[in-house]
Amino acid sequence: WGVGESTGFFCYRVGMLFGGACALALSNYFSWASLYFFFGIFLIGGPFVVLALPESSYEKKLIDIKTPFFRKALLAPFQVFVSHPGWWSVLIFMFLFRLQDNLIGSMPSLFYLDLGFSKGEIANCQKVFGMWMSVLGGVLGGTLLRSHGYFKTLWIGGISHGLSGFCYLVQTWGGASLPLLYTTTVLEDL
Repeated sequence: WGVGESTGFFCYRVGMLFGGACALALSNYFSWASLYFFFGIFLIGGPFVVLALPESSYEKKLIDIKTPFFRKALLAPFQVFVSHPGWWSVLIFMFLFRLQDNLIGSMPSLFYLDLGFSKGEIANCQKVFGMWMSVLGGVLGGTLLRSHGYFKTLWIGGISHGLSGFCYLVQTWGGASLPLLYTTTVLEDL
């Protein structure tokens, strides 16, 4: 699973590279309206690919119409989840693990523009270089997963991810320093 997750993460990041860095770099030469139109053309093929795929060979299960949908789809799985010891710690972990990313969202690019970096510098560092750091982080995560298991790997990743948010504070103090931007990108994306 670790290797599969790493591969999926790599493909996701390559897609983000084209949709992020290419669009940001091309925004110096083209309007956003024309860029959205151009990149939107690539989305047209997706539904046709899905429709062309062969039907899966799994055995279809009939839905028991005597059990109400709400109970079967929502209540029963939640009851099974809360029956496990430590279920509350899983909920806290899920909330805190991505809290930093959910709060920051798409703000890093605006933050770097405000510090004085050019769009090209941000695209090269954050989108291209950062993508490769994320891929390396995905491979490292897959390797940790194979050697240490899920529990330790999630905690190692969660703690290091939480600490990486301090890079933005250091970047604020350092200003528009390109070496510091690359260091921040390594620590944030890895």
